[in-house]
Amino acid sequence: MIKRAVGEASEFSRRVVRIIEDAVGKSGVSISQFLAEAGMSRNYYYTRLRGEKPFNTNDIEAIADALGLDAMEILMGAAQPTGARVTEIRPKVTDEPNWDELDKGRKVAKKKSSAEELDPDQD
Repeated sequence: MIKRAVGEASEFSRRVVRIIEDAVGKSGVSISQFLAEAGMSRNYYYTRLRGEKPFNTNDIEAIADALGLDAMEILMGAAQPTGARVTEIRPKVTDEPNWDELDKGRKVAKKKSSAEELDPDQD
C-alpha cells in the first residue's frame, strides 16, 4: 500500500482550526493542561494549527472531549460556508435524558387497533 503525503490543510480544515482555537481560548484552560487532557504533544498540535497537516477525526474527538464539547458541533460549525458566523459551540451532553418526563402527555398507540379506531371518518 502506497502512503501519500497529506499535504496542506484544506479550507474546511482551516475552519476546523479556527473553531478549535476559539474554543480553547474561551475554555480558560492553559494550553499545557488542554494538550495533556487531549493526549497531544505541542509539536503535533501546533503543526496542525499552522495548517501543515490537518486534524483527523480522532484528534477532533480528543479535543472536544478535553474541552467538554461535542465533536459533531465542531465539524458542523466548520461545514458552514466561508464567512458564515459560527455561534456558540454547545457542550457535550453527558446526562441521559429523563425519558419518563419526555413521555408525559405523549399518546401511545395500542398494540392492536381496529380500522375504525385508526380512522373514525372512514366510510
